[in-house]
Amino acid sequence: MKDSYNQLKRLVSSGKSKNISASKLNIEQLKMIVEELNIDLFSFEGLYNLECKQNEDVGILDYCKNHNILFLNYQPFRRNRTANHNYSLLVELANKYNKTQNQILLNYYIYEKKLLPITKANKIEHIDLNLEALNFRME
Repeated sequence: MKDSYNQLKRLVSSGKSKNISASKLNIEQLKMIVEELNIDLFSFEGLYNLECKQNEDVGILDYCKNHNILFLNYQPFRRNRTANHNYSLLVELANKYNKTQNQILLNYYIYEKKLLPITKANKIEHIDLNLEALNFRME
């Protein structure tokens, strides 16, 4: 892994690439890349949603924030399983703000957790609904 990231670092130094990102690493591997190899990562892609917060629990979210690494969270809706579970707080907030549960989740991830969710949208309506999540602030 060190050889691969050192090669990526050379590509950035030579101007052939602009940034380096990482995904699915544990905290020790992430620290090795940033601290030992002295690589300024642009982003880190990892799993994070309401029901799976492992990357937060092991310190990866805080590490990324402290090192100005954007955290891109995939499966923010768990393929819509979170909304289908109808957690009482999500239902209450969706009703209060007249939004969908997924819009509440996106708003929370973006404004409260400072994450960049990666969402699947195979219809224009889904994109519009996702964008609507940016048009309000929760108390």
